[in-house]
Amino acid sequence: LQRGEVMLSDNLLSSETAAAEMQAVAAQNSRCKDPVMHVVLSWQEGEKPSAEQWQGAVKHALSSLNDRDGRGISDHQYMAVAHADTDHFHVHIMVNRVHPETYKANAPEWLHKSLDKACREIEAVQGWAESNGLYKWDKQQGKAVPTDQKEREQRKEALQQEQLDKGMAGTGKAAKMERYGNAESLETYCKGEPSKDLTKTMQRDGVTWEDVHSTLAK
Repeated sequence: LQRGEVMLSDNLLSSETAAAEMQAVAAQNSRCKDPVMHVVLSWQEGEKPSAEQWQGAVKHALSSLNDRDGRGISDHQYMAVAHADTDHFHVHIMVNRVHPETYKANAPEWLHKSLDKACREIEAVQGWAESNGLYKWDKQQGKAVPTDQKEREQRKEALQQEQLDKGMAGTGKAAKMERYGNAESLETYCKGEPSKDLTKTMQRDGVTWEDVHSTLAK
């Protein structure tokens, strides 16, 4: 909570009591063993959304999530915290999957596809650079449309090559996992922000092992 601005759903009283309020509601559904849904919205490097923009993005992302019965999750309890202290501005959203009135658990269907489509819509409306994903923005139709598999593969290969050229991409098995799993490897992650932060720390005068451990812990 100390790292950035906080946004609360209208059915929560305060950031100090949010956890207890969510737990009280979740306890009303004993069959739901994993009531917390965690979503992260991340902007590209250099993009700095205003409070109005990132809060609008949170609302739009949540409004795009529905379960197989068509029930939405935007009227559930949620807390969003924005972090602007890294290379990529990002927002953590913690949502209670148990409804605050009906106590029914919501399991959004096609979560990754729905969020990816919502991200293309947010990028188009707010004017951000388009990210590679399951959907792309069609300017003629004015909407997000599915990206075919061949185009996704070409984009991933181009990105992989760009990262390799910069010495930031994973190698060996890590590279294979990134290519076929469409996910960032631990190796690539370590070569990113942790590497930059550690380099800055090591360049300070009088740096100690305690400084190094503190940087890596962060």
